[in-house]
Amino acid sequence: MRPLHPKAVWLIYLGLAAIIMLPLLPPGYILTLDMVFVPHMPFPAELSNTYILDMALWALTTIIPGDIVQKLMLFAILVGSGVGAHALIKSLTSLKLTWASYFAGIFYMVNPFVYSRFMAGQWLVLLGYALLPFFTNALLRLIAQPNRTHALQAGALLGGIGLVSIHMFGVAFVIAGVGATVAAWQSRRATKLFKKGLMWVAASGGVALALNSFWLVPSLLGHTSTAQATTSFNDTQFVTFATDTNTPLGAVGNVVMLQGFWLEPRALYTLPQQRVPGWLLFVAIIWVLVALGFAAGIKTNPLFTKLAAGLIIAGIILAATPLIDWLRHVIPFVSGYREPHKFAVLVALGFAMLGGIGVATATNFARRRWNSHVSKVVAVGLLFVPYVITPVMVWGFGGQLQPSTYPGDWYAMNAKLNAQATDGAILFLPWHQYMVFGFTGRIIATPADKFFDRPIIVSDNPEFNNVAPTIPNAYRQKIEAVLFEPDAAARLAALNIRYVLVAKEYDFDSYTALRQSPGMQLLSEDDSFELYKNNAKEE
Repeated sequence: MRPLHPKAVWLIYLGLAAIIMLPLLPPGYILTLDMVFVPHMPFPAELSNTYILDMALWALTTIIPGDIVQKLMLFAILVGSGVGAHALIKSLTSLKLTWASYFAGIFYMVNPFVYSRFMAGQWLVLLGYALLPFFTNALLRLIAQPNRTHALQAGALLGGIGLVSIHMFGVAFVIAGVGATVAAWQSRRATKLFKKGLMWVAASGGVALALNSFWLVPSLLGHTSTAQATTSFNDTQFVTFATDTNTPLGAVGNVVMLQGFWLEPRALYTLPQQRVPGWLLFVAIIWVLVALGFAAGIKTNPLFTKLAAGLIIAGIILAATPLIDWLRHVIPFVSGYREPHKFAVLVALGFAMLGGIGVATATNFARRRWNSHVSKVVAVGLLFVPYVITPVMVWGFGGQLQPSTYPGDWYAMNAKLNAQATDGAILFLPWHQYMVFGFTGRIIATPADKFFDRPIIVSDNPEFNNVAPTIPNAYRQKIEAVLFEPDAAARLAALNIRYVLVAKEYDFDSYTALRQSPGMQLLSEDDSFELYKNNAKEE
């Protein structure tokens, strides 16, 4: 296969992404669990690592419909993942790796880890995931030729990851640590080269930290919600979100299958093995390609190969062992990884790197053993393996996702709130952080606080396995405690709740006593909402 122009590569991955996204392109929002976009994304209310991205989304959705912005972001994640991994393999020049590059790109774009995170709506995690191969490529250039330019490039990419995903920021530092360790070992006898490389790798880390200092410094001082969340995570959080062990090989077996996400056993979406008979046999093909890639690459590209192998080992240890749970008692910020399975991205990246070399090895063998035609058949067959092990991503995630539109009543209620609700806080019911809405047909995070222009108080209680809210909030806890009390209206008035917006969804009838209590005045009602003014006297 002859190499194509770099721009053509982007178009190819755009086409491959379209195989996933085409059914999702009609007007509407892709709403699934934590992925909640609205017509006009809100201006960021507090400082966080995504503050700049949130401002960009706010600005974009003032001129472009929110659903179009969302779909552009999803395309960027898929195409970026593919192109990044493709370019990472293409950086190797010792072998004819064109087929290998496409395998790495397709595999990194379409695999069980990416699928589960999409279904969970963790688009920020995936945005950081898409940047990891670009950073890894820059890191390898820096290690091979340590200088200011390469350090700035690697530092800028590392910093960029921090601006979109705090979890992938930590993962990227692990990649840098593994890369620096491998490079140090290889140059252990060349003291001058070792010191120079170490200096510039450290400099790139400094650039990344500087780019993220606007939120890192306040967080380290305990002044942000990120710091509050990290310090509040406890044993219950770590038990609930631990890597799933439901395989004969336990957590390790799940991680090397790029599964084990805590949400997978909850039957909220179809797993790949439910669609493909003998699914594990196809996963084993990936393992064989990885082994072939390591055996071939250790001779021709030792730095690249050792880095990839190191990432796989690090990913397995961090995602499938109690190490993170132990480290959080020693290093406080490690508590942010209450769900250690996110480190499985290291396994995905390592598999893409070594699997790509494995494809080159297999196709070269077929060419020598038979002829170029057989080699091409082998290559094409191997390119389909990622789709076989993750068929549920194809064509709108196996038909499980479809565009949803907010009912017209939501827009009408927004106008009413802007016109009527001028004093006090607005409470949104039903009081659930996650629930099924009629217009989505699946569980999503309550979108009211993002959709409406006026500040809306929504539940932050996940109501799952006694897990506490991510960010402790005493005010919301007080609201939750009085909702079903006989004098709920008065007690809500004491908390400055002057309006109650009830969506006619899920279990809204369970709040009948509150809605009918003295002092609750019905201001408006339509097919979707009831809006009350709370005239009860404070107690």
